[in-house]
Amino acid sequence: MEKKLISLVLAVLMIMSILPMSAFAAQNLPESEHPYAYNMSETWVYNGKKGTKAMSVTFSDDTEVENVFDIIEVTSSNLGTIGRFTGRELAGRTLSFNDSDFSITLTSDNSDTGYGFKVTKVVEYNSERVFPSVKSDEYCDVIEDTDSKTITFRPSSKNVDGMPLNFDIINSVYWVEHIVIEEGFTGDVPSFNSFRQAKSFEIADGMVLNKSDFYDTAFYYDHSNWENNSIYIGNYLLLLGSGEKIKDGTKYICRDAVTEGIVEIPDSVEYIGECNYIDKVICSEGSYAQMWAEENCVTYTIAEKIKIKFKNPIINIGTPLSSAIEVCRKNSNSDWEKVTSYSASDYRANKSGAQTVTIKIGEYSTTVTICISNSDEQYINFSDPILFESLIDNGVDSNGDGIISVDEMESYDGYISLNSVGDVSGLEYAGPYAKIEGYGCNAPAKDVFALQDYRSVEMLEYAKRNINVYSRFTMDNYRDDIHYSSSNPEIAKVIKGEYKDMICTGKAGVVTINVSCAGISKNFKVTVKSADEPMGEKTDNIPELLSKYSYNADGSFYIGNRRVRFDSKVLMSTFYPARNYYYGTYYLTEDGNLWTIVGESGVPKKIGTDFAKITTFDDYSGSGLALDKNGNCWELNDFKLIATDVTDINGMFFLTKDNELYRCYDTSLNNEDFDTFKNVYISSDVRSIVKTGSYGQCIYNKKDCTTYQVGTGINYYFGIGNDPKMICADKFATDVLSYLSSYYYIDEDQTLWELRSDGVSDKVADDIVQFSNEGYDFLDKDGRLYSIRDLTRNNGKYELGTPLLTNVKKLSDRFYLDKNNNLYTSIYNYGYSLCWGMREGEKPVKIMTNVVDFTECYYSNVIFTRKDGSVWTWEMPDNEDYYEKLLDAYSERDKIITDEKTGIEIEFNDQFDKNVKLEANEVSDMNSLKLLNDKFGKVEAKMYDVSVKKNGVKVQPNGSVTVSIPVPENFSPYFYVCSIGADGKSITTLARSVGGGYATFTTDHLGRFAIVQEVNAELGDVNADGVINSVDALRVLQHSVNIIQLQDAAAKRADVNEDKIINSNDALNILRYSVGLITDFSEIK
Repeated sequence: MEKKLISLVLAVLMIMSILPMSAFAAQNLPESEHPYAYNMSETWVYNGKKGTKAMSVTFSDDTEVENVFDIIEVTSSNLGTIGRFTGRELAGRTLSFNDSDFSITLTSDNSDTGYGFKVTKVVEYNSERVFPSVKSDEYCDVIEDTDSKTITFRPSSKNVDGMPLNFDIINSVYWVEHIVIEEGFTGDVPSFNSFRQAKSFEIADGMVLNKSDFYDTAFYYDHSNWENNSIYIGNYLLLLGSGEKIKDGTKYICRDAVTEGIVEIPDSVEYIGECNYIDKVICSEGSYAQMWAEENCVTYTIAEKIKIKFKNPIINIGTPLSSAIEVCRKNSNSDWEKVTSYSASDYRANKSGAQTVTIKIGEYSTTVTICISNSDEQYINFSDPILFESLIDNGVDSNGDGIISVDEMESYDGYISLNSVGDVSGLEYAGPYAKIEGYGCNAPAKDVFALQDYRSVEMLEYAKRNINVYSRFTMDNYRDDIHYSSSNPEIAKVIKGEYKDMICTGKAGVVTINVSCAGISKNFKVTVKSADEPMGEKTDNIPELLSKYSYNADGSFYIGNRRVRFDSKVLMSTFYPARNYYYGTYYLTEDGNLWTIVGESGVPKKIGTDFAKITTFDDYSGSGLALDKNGNCWELNDFKLIATDVTDINGMFFLTKDNELYRCYDTSLNNEDFDTFKNVYISSDVRSIVKTGSYGQCIYNKKDCTTYQVGTGINYYFGIGNDPKMICADKFATDVLSYLSSYYYIDEDQTLWELRSDGVSDKVADDIVQFSNEGYDFLDKDGRLYSIRDLTRNNGKYELGTPLLTNVKKLSDRFYLDKNNNLYTSIYNYGYSLCWGMREGEKPVKIMTNVVDFTECYYSNVIFTRKDGSVWTWEMPDNEDYYEKLLDAYSERDKIITDEKTGIEIEFNDQFDKNVKLEANEVSDMNSLKLLNDKFGKVEAKMYDVSVKKNGVKVQPNGSVTVSIPVPENFSPYFYVCSIGADGKSITTLARSVGGGYATFTTDHLGRFAIVQEVNAELGDVNADGVINSVDALRVLQHSVNIIQLQDAAAKRADVNEDKIINSNDALNILRYSVGLITDFSEIK
């Protein structure tokens, strides 16, 4: 029977072989191009069937991206980031999680690429499941607490002999932030680099650690966990910074923790791992460190109990011993303390040359070589014996007499090692050709002592900045010897203070500052910039500022100098939610849609519709709120619904339809719980929220015409049980400020009042329009700024004092705009308000002229617009004032040209010629469509010929351009963007992003482009016509004998037995399926 059927079918196939060929593709599991493109950021989305509660996603064994630099990020709607992977971390791996969808974002740079990824299997579950992240052996119990984001490794009952810790990661561990290893394990611990979000570790004693096993953890990258340049985990030293001392109490020096130098090892150390390259050990007699040094043939010295410091490197003949040296002893806390009671022998003040002197304190004694200078020869005494030994080893003592003269030091032209050197006195006599080696530098000895960070400083006119004078060594003992000079004090100079020094600038120009310390000098340059930056032509088309780095300009939305596409105008944007600092900002558009931009993709993701309002970032709020048009209130840190029937939001406060006021309180700010939010009831009968501020401050009006405040607004964390304070009655307040024991408020008639601690309110002044909370200052309607600190009250009458500023147009805490359109800031850097910065008659610093508007962001950062329509940002980091022009008045926006007919846009990323014109035409070409069908299967496609012309002649762009093409409304998210070669025979798939209804890609060659969507088809339906029959079998046979070539999705549908070979077996099984001999291709696998 079957033989007859085959004969019949083959005859039919020969007849059908002349039929037209087409290919057709089914919607597949997420899969990147192989290899994937450079400089791409593309997202694939998979939505489970209705009712799906959990998923397991399996990746192919070939999955691979460029290690470290290219990233595959897996996310889901409710869980957020499931994991970020690089290299082959996802190869053959299955991720399981409780959600109904997932997205995969592949981000690459401009270097190497790889295979990319392929999802081979997705299993969907209709109920939530427990998916362990880590699997261990029989000697370990693993406790996973997702609520506290903690994973604990505990020895099992079988681990009675202290077996090593072993585990395998079988699922995402991106949720883990805390790792605990309990007592009972021994030996090497596995790598923890897969726990990238791990912020802290608790590791019991007795393990063997390697610093490389923690390189990729959040703990290792968090600078707050570092002590200078060293890092510890409990009793374990992971890495010792150059020249630093191992802290007392350390028990274990991990593998590869010390890379060089002379190291003092405390008695507490019980173990030193392999690959620690120590030149010399300083330790106590009989200590473990001494035993280790002897076993490993490392030079060691028994630690001193007495230390000698020379008061001056040059000791002239006749100098008494008490004037020549300072004697210290180590106390019970291992700290050095100065002593004056000691005995000395063999010191001869009138004898020049080297003397060996014995110093004794109680039972301890030490010997020191003291070199006495005379009129013929000067000798240098080095307080640090490590430095002295290093100089001897390097051959500075050219005559070999065991001491170093000034002539020898000045003539030395080699290298000087400063590893483990704590006192550099004596090096001031180094000559011009000696070089310091170590600490990552290789610099002239005369150039290493002071102001290492101040190579080239830019500052504004009449500004001040605190500076720290330091070198790569401790400079405390040299502070009195630091001196400054300036090549032009009218431009800039340094003023010394008792505890700090300050660079003070004057007029614009360039100046050289010289600093000398203990005979060593250093120069650095200060460039003082004028605020009167050049400006283009004035315009009425001024961008609209929203929040830090974001603004609307010419109908487009920008973040920095990057344009971001939304479906409609952006009305509001938050700054980063505080505990999601690196992950997202929220945007509300005019059509009521709520968006976020997650990670580095730069592509907006819609997360909600019908929203009415979002609150901007408050630097201590911990998050933000969003209110939809149905009265639902959402917390933005985790985007969770926290309340219904809400009428208004402000900061982290919300008002309900029942006129009840609540605060969504971030408990982590007060260490009550970990990473949780809860709603705290504030008051009833509330009419409106007036204002919210930092530290839980909220001002609100009640229905009985009273105004209340909760929270002080100054250094205050809001907690439960704190009662609101009534500020005023009969008239509503528009702003409140607390200072000392009083509250100051401005009422709706712009009258300033003081509410004293006795409950009495007194009128202070009329026509007051604004407070500046950080500075305790207030502004009147005529632009005069006063300080509450300057208020005086005599016989019930207030005197405002002298205005700090006049002519103020707009005011924030640290910046103001005057009526002449000049933008100013405090004279000091971060942390100083305007009011504080202008005490004692100081003037503010002018940032720039011709400013239209500004918005202050957290810390010392401001974004502002100028009259030419340009957008700028300014901030003051540690070592320089910093400008950045985000949007040029002309060049940036003029780089975009649009074809009105098709809506296609081109943005020139490099050189732009204003004389070029964009031409774009939709085309319907059967040859190009057939080419697309041959590659992808049966497709829907929109094709365009895109070109630019100059003087009527087609030209190619000079560099890369960004092309944006509207996506057809009926297209699913799974579409391709392709370029079709000019010969009509080649297709290149382009990396694209999607936003605001546009597909955007980068190219350096314009021509024919296509947006391609595959039409759904199933396994066996090779030609994707919706029917599995003999025509499909024919195509398989034609492919097997090279009459046609099935590609991509069509080839996958043809390989019905999935043996990766397309041959007559597949054709036979397709025929068997078509006549009902089999009902599912899984039967033949």
